[in-house]
Amino acid sequence: MKDGSDLTLAENMNLYDKSKVLSFNSLKTTDGGEYSCKISNPISNDEAKYSMVVIYGPGNVQIKGRSEIHLGESFTLTCSADSTPPATYIWKLNGTEIHNSAKFTTDNAKLSDSGNYTCQAMNSITERTSIAVHGLSVTDGWSGGLSAGAIAGIVVSCLVVASAGAVGGHYFYKKTINNKAPPHSDKNEYVEEGSDITLSCSADYRLAAQFHWFLNGDLLSDTGPELRLMNIQMSQSGNYSCQAFNDKTLRYEHLSL
Repeated sequence: MKDGSDLTLAENMNLYDKSKVLSFNSLKTTDGGEYSCKISNPISNDEAKYSMVVIYGPGNVQIKGRSEIHLGESFTLTCSADSTPPATYIWKLNGTEIHNSAKFTTDNAKLSDSGNYTCQAMNSITERTSIAVHGLSVTDGWSGGLSAGAIAGIVVSCLVVASAGAVGGHYFYKKTINNKAPPHSDKNEYVEEGSDITLSCSADYRLAAQFHWFLNGDLLSDTGPELRLMNIQMSQSGNYSCQAFNDKTLRYEHLSL
């Protein structure tokens, strides 16, 4: 019997010596399971059991996950393989080792996360390895469907108000772009250390936009159309980006300063 049911002999199985011996010619992965042999005479009977584990793999390595994401989004890549015992995994990005479990997750995607992700599955008993490769592109929202954003009449504006502290007065900067140009400012902006800065972002969507802020490509915790920086320091210099997202059209726009 196998797994509690009468054994059906497959092409690679043979019974001989009055059914005392069960042999396998070229073992298959499906041959694993619990085998039992019952013996009896007119007076009594007995049974013995044997659990057989077929070691194999890894094979059929696959990576599941998105191939394109937007800057600042989270993503997960999952690797799987047919293997007994279960395989162990090593992830590489463009040839550099980055992770060592079945799932690779990033909470805040950067442009540098783009590239070819290789998952290497290993079986410690068979000492075999097998790999799969997955291409991932991180975009800043200016590719694909975004360029067709005219249907929403998208215009992103950025207004900077910087308090000059002891000097007095205010400094105003306004930059407007449309969806035909890449998101960047055409000049550097200077403010005095210790000033209070407010960056305001607006988007001309037919439906209300959601806003996220980035500094040098890193997602900040601030959300909403205004980013307030109090007593600004030199370490806060850099490229500030506003990402406007319409959750109905699923379109993004960026503006950087």
